[in-house]
Amino acid sequence: MSWAPPVFRRRILAVEKEPLLELRDVHAGYGELSILKGVSFGVGGGTVTSVIGANGAGKSTLLKTIFGMLKVREGDVSFEGRSIAALGTVKRLKAGIAIVPQGRCNFPQMTIRENLEMGAYTRSDDGIEADLQHMVDQFPILREKLHLLAGDMSGGQQQMLEMAMALMVRPRVLLLDEPSLGLSPMMIDEVFTSIRSLAEVNGMAIIMVEQNAVQALKISDLGVVIELGRVSATGTGPEMLNDPDIRKAYLGLPVI
Repeated sequence: MSWAPPVFRRRILAVEKEPLLELRDVHAGYGELSILKGVSFGVGGGTVTSVIGANGAGKSTLLKTIFGMLKVREGDVSFEGRSIAALGTVKRLKAGIAIVPQGRCNFPQMTIRENLEMGAYTRSDDGIEADLQHMVDQFPILREKLHLLAGDMSGGQQQMLEMAMALMVRPRVLLLDEPSLGLSPMMIDEVFTSIRSLAEVNGMAIIMVEQNAVQALKISDLGVVIELGRVSATGTGPEMLNDPDIRKAYLGLPVI
């Protein structure tokens, strides 16, 4: 007998009257395969949103669609009040949407400094060095390692480097796909602390897909459950953590 997660129906949480980023009835997929089937939600600046759900529900597909790696087949994605559904990835990056994909995505044979400079490859202004220094202020572990090769750092340190690289484009929206994957418990705590701080200090919207749903929801303003390509539940982080159905189906926690 096959098991399917229960369907939840919750109100859509309004983060702002005019969200920084908004998806409206978004459909997307691969070839003839439809994955997202009418996803709608919005996020505001200075917030963290965690997208949770079973494997294959469409979470990573959602991030790829927001970033423009997959085309919107139906519906719309708007950023700062304007549709970006027709824009490619480079234009979305320049507009202020950055992504840190799952797995390592740095240049292991280049130094930390060179990696940070590569993060700003779409820019031609005079503020790159100042932003680089700002990054090492936000991620102090990088300052003492600027001259070292990225491939010589630990997994957690590389994850922080990759977030810093994404921030070098000065994004308003940062997309994170499994930021804690393969990290030690200590490094997971550090990464999540950094994510919360980035949203608050920089005023950006962070949307992350994370299998460590409990830890992610603890730092989240908004939780979104994706089930079979659709949004089945939304709520604040505490609401999600205390919801008996979500605790049982997605968090592996006892019902209280």
